[in-house]
Amino acid sequence: MNETAIDLSGASILVVDDVPSNLNVLCPMLEEVGYEALVASSGHMALDPSCFPHRQLSTCFDLPLVLSGDLR
Repeated sequence: MNETAIDLSGASILVVDDVPSNLNVLCPMLEEVGYEALVASSGHMALDPSCFPHRQLSTCFDLPLVLSGDLR
């Protein structure tokens, strides 16, 4: 199998979380390895293309109830 490495150095990654302590851990880790960490404090902000028009990757650790529709 021939694997081709993809150079993502300098890529912008949108990190979405409403818990500041999570952002304080993840963002410096991403920046340390060469990514630009963009921060959104809500799912609504993250989904608004005018807030982050040039992002290349978004991470999601937990889908909030407001967006998932699951109220159980």
